[in-house]
Amino acid sequence: MLVRLLSLLFFFIALFVSFSAEAQNNLELDSLKSPRIPYKHTLDPAVLVQKLTEGKETQLEKFNVIFSWVANNIHYNHRQANSGSPTRYKSIKRILRQRTGVCTDFARLMDTLCNYAGIQNTSINGYAKEFIFDVNDSLYFENHTWNAVKLENKWFLYDVTWTAGSTKYELTRFGKWRQKVIEKFKKHKKEKLDIFSIKKKKDPLCGIPGNIFRDTTRYEVQKPFYRFLTGLLNLFPYRIKPVYNYIKGTNYYLTNPEVFALEHFPLDSIWSLSPKYNCLDSFRLDSTYYHHVENQFHDLFEGQIREGQHCFDCDDFLGLSAFEKEKYNIKIAKNHLPNNPFFKASSEMNVARFFLKDFLKEKDSLQKFALFDSTLTYIDSSARNFRRTSGPAAREYRFHVDKNKAKTAQLKLENKNHAKQMDHLFLDVNRRKKKIASLEFKSDSYEQRSIRAIRKFSNAFVSRSLAKVKDEKLKAIQSDFYRAVKRSDSLTSLISLKRYDLLGGSRELYLGLSVHLNLLKPYTWKFNSDGNDRKYGLHDSYDLKIGQRRKEIDSLEQQFVTNVEHDVLMKADTMYSTFMKLYRMIYDRDQTNLKVAKLGTTLRIQGMLSKDSLELLRVRQLGRIKDDICWNRDQKVLFQVLQGNFISFYNYHKSLKRVISKNTSEELKRNKFTQKYIDIKRKRILSAKEGNSKILRYMKKLAYTEIAIFKKVLKNRK
Repeated sequence: MLVRLLSLLFFFIALFVSFSAEAQNNLELDSLKSPRIPYKHTLDPAVLVQKLTEGKETQLEKFNVIFSWVANNIHYNHRQANSGSPTRYKSIKRILRQRTGVCTDFARLMDTLCNYAGIQNTSINGYAKEFIFDVNDSLYFENHTWNAVKLENKWFLYDVTWTAGSTKYELTRFGKWRQKVIEKFKKHKKEKLDIFSIKKKKDPLCGIPGNIFRDTTRYEVQKPFYRFLTGLLNLFPYRIKPVYNYIKGTNYYLTNPEVFALEHFPLDSIWSLSPKYNCLDSFRLDSTYYHHVENQFHDLFEGQIREGQHCFDCDDFLGLSAFEKEKYNIKIAKNHLPNNPFFKASSEMNVARFFLKDFLKEKDSLQKFALFDSTLTYIDSSARNFRRTSGPAAREYRFHVDKNKAKTAQLKLENKNHAKQMDHLFLDVNRRKKKIASLEFKSDSYEQRSIRAIRKFSNAFVSRSLAKVKDEKLKAIQSDFYRAVKRSDSLTSLISLKRYDLLGGSRELYLGLSVHLNLLKPYTWKFNSDGNDRKYGLHDSYDLKIGQRRKEIDSLEQQFVTNVEHDVLMKADTMYSTFMKLYRMIYDRDQTNLKVAKLGTTLRIQGMLSKDSLELLRVRQLGRIKDDICWNRDQKVLFQVLQGNFISFYNYHKSLKRVISKNTSEELKRNKFTQKYIDIKRKRILSAKEGNSKILRYMKKLAYTEIAIFKKVLKNRK
């Protein structure tokens, strides 16, 4: 007892030492290093840039450290993104204080920090291929913001939002330590033996003596002391904690324009920096990303050449004033984005702001009235375009909802057909299972029939008084006797061949059941992989990877059905037919033997057959009947094994039906999540439309109020 208490004490001492010594490692960006800056120095963007760029000389070095710091320290605000409310403006200091934001916040923060570092950087609004996007889908409203940076007189594209890490949850250090200790405790095991015996009855007919069959099972159990410590550790509840998952990849860091354009397309095509993607149709009709193979897509990013591009149109655009940029955006929206009235309305609202600002400051009457008219013109045009967003928003919503339903309906129909096909097949398998199961009972009844045949055969040799038979009739009896003996010998030879056929057929059936049961495993795995991709990867039936897997499922199913029909159903029918023919032959031979016994007894009484010859015939035929009985008893185990294989085969079918049903339920979960995302997307557009409409009404009211006051002032002057 004292030894155990001391061991327990040392255990808790080791626990304390190990727990206090373990430290948490933070993953950093591969190939990019971000210095640790005290929190108080990160609240002011100017101070932050100064601390980050100390000792950095080139623009690339400065950009790298700014990029990696933002990617490692600013978290994406999933709650705000999934709220359905429009993106609200957040000051740069608030972003740095909260350390959270959405794509526009990331882009604006990079603009500000690069500006303090003397690097030309700009935000780009545009389209990003979402998980609900499919090739040839229409694109309506922009959904993402990223950046372009000018380094050494060349433009580069990057997306710090998609590079930034995210929050994950893991066990606390104490929980991780407990798991390691419990795994070590599992190694402390001792061997245990279980001995069981089966008493077999004596079989006098077949000459098998009774015996006792003993078997020993060896297995390992955990030692009591370590089992006690494991239970003691599990008394404490496991706790989880949020941990920031620092980014590791650099796929969207100064990305090659053509690679970047697989998933990003700007509202203004000049910012694609690629002549290949010069219009929206070239982006939405491109199937490279949609039909990618994961390894090839990974190699495409890993093997990219990060070279900058000269873009004189980009330089000209950035050289425009803020007012001229908005006028330029209106032109772009009108000529190239007919499905996106929201972008045109926003640009017109910004132009109206410029006119309103000048209108409020202007004192000259003629100029003031001209500015008032311009302000109202752009306010009214912006309001009309915001109202027009309801139509494209409704069309986009209806399109994605119908497509989402069609994907789910397609999978339901496919799974229904798979289940129906398997039901028909396994219904036939179940019929064969019943047939094979009946063989055990039939063999029992045939064994009893053979035992009765022994009794009848033995009784047929009993001597009895018979009248003298005429010579002609006696010759006929003798002829029938020899024909019956010859037929019995012939049937014995055929019975021997049928036995080999039955054993061969049962062996083939056993192999068919075993092999094709294993063929069901990859079929099931395909369904499980398909379900996991739908549930966790949000892939759907239109995805190339899913489509290829569904084709593999169809191929495996067709192959399985064909093989089972040939190697299981046909073999089971053949075996059953062989069994029935075999025992029909045995029955015919038993009846022939009975006839032989009766005719032989008659011939012996009439003096036409010696007693020794008849006895020899009796012993030989009796041995054949007994041989049939003993062979039949040996084959009962075979029938039981086949029956067990059929049961396993049929039970696996039930498991397969559950897998198919689970696959459908995982598609329904994907459908539900996608529908929720579609609803949020529509809500965000409509909320932004209503919010901007309120701003326009306020601007209009302000303009009318100002012009009314100005008119009064002019009237008083007169």
